[in-house]
Amino acid sequence: MRDPPQGSCQGAFLVVSHDERFLTEIGVNRWLRLGDGTLKETAAPEV
Repeated sequence: MRDPPQGSCQGAFLVVSHDERFLTEIGVNRWLRLGDGTLKETAAPEV
């Protein structure tokens, strides 16, 4: 399977991962963290 050119996909993906480097590499632009039973928007980590 070939990877489409970056930016060619329209729509949204929901990705759940503990691997911050992977999330940064695939271009995640909105970060949410779940902790203490609440979901909060956070800044992207420094990788």
